[in-house]
Amino acid sequence: MCDSLSELREALCSYTARLDVALVAPSQLGPALACSGAIEKAASGLASMLAARMASGAGTPGSGLAGSHGARLAAEAFAKAAGTSLGEARRAIDAGRAMTNQPELAAVVLSGRLSRQQACLVSTAAAVNPGATPGSSRRRPALRSLSWQTNAEGPEPRLKTSKLVARPCKRGGCCALGPTPTAPGTW
Repeated sequence: MCDSLSELREALCSYTARLDVALVAPSQLGPALACSGAIEKAASGLASMLAARMASGAGTPGSGLAGSHGARLAAEAFAKAAGTSLGEARRAIDAGRAMTNQPELAAVVLSGRLSRQQACLVSTAAAVNPGATPGSSRRRPALRSLSWQTNAEGPEPRLKTSKLVARPCKRGGCCALGPTPTAPGTW
């Protein structure tokens, strides 16, 4: 597997190094940007899932470092690989755990249609209402924060904030849902 990822990385880096964006036809800028974004979303989702597995203790020296030490090593490895902060790395690992536990969500992210940050919001909504995700056999009308729309490239999630809004989780998780604030600073 890693040989394939290494080959993919080399091919993509080689392609992007040769590409002169000034020569891309104006009519192709939008499709090229959409394609680049989908690649970024899929790669980010994969990295999150790999880091989540690492945080569980797999692939670390001794392979028994689950818990805070394994999670710290995984967050440090993700931050270094992605060029991001430890806080963002922890949120990415949370999203990776969510995708591991929600295969439908993972499929949408790994297909490049949903970002890691969007996956976190969808995962939290699905924890509140398992019928809120695409492909669910049951849907409850109480949670209308997610609407799956179809565009030319396939289903695309649209988050609506009329009933619920995303807000930071005080316990360090990637996100939480709460009612729409009624007054500034209240939830």
